[in-house]
Amino acid sequence: MEYTGIYTYNLERFLQEKQWKYVKRPALDILRSCGIRRGKTDFMDARMISEYGWMRQSTLKPTVALTDGQVELQQLMAYRDKLVADRASYQSRLKELKGQMQNKMHTQIEQSSVYIMDTLAVEIKEVEKTIRETIASDEALRSN
Repeated sequence: MEYTGIYTYNLERFLQEKQWKYVKRPALDILRSCGIRRGKTDFMDARMISEYGWMRQSTLKPTVALTDGQVELQQLMAYRDKLVADRASYQSRLKELKGQMQNKMHTQIEQSSVYIMDTLAVEIKEVEKTIRETIASDEALRSN
């Protein structure tokens, strides 16, 4: 199957419960392996994934299931990345507005932006603390 982030989570859990082996590959790997193709439909995508697996069946290794701790850590890291990107977006927007508007920028925009950036900074620190706690509470994560 192609890896689609959180959208494969429930299917993966189901396959693990049944102890069925599966291989998860990035969509870009599958796409690049098939060359240029015309059109895009679910049927064509399924056929392309099937061909990819069939042609590489001797080299593909079954996906190893993530532990609950690893899944939790993935979620926290992705959330932290999103918060950092959001904060950077506000910083960039505010800097651009100040550069363009100079002293004509409305004070509410600046105050609101600073407030949101400060709140995001606090949230980032909280998530980082939770990440450290998650790692500390899981032996496999600590040793990794």
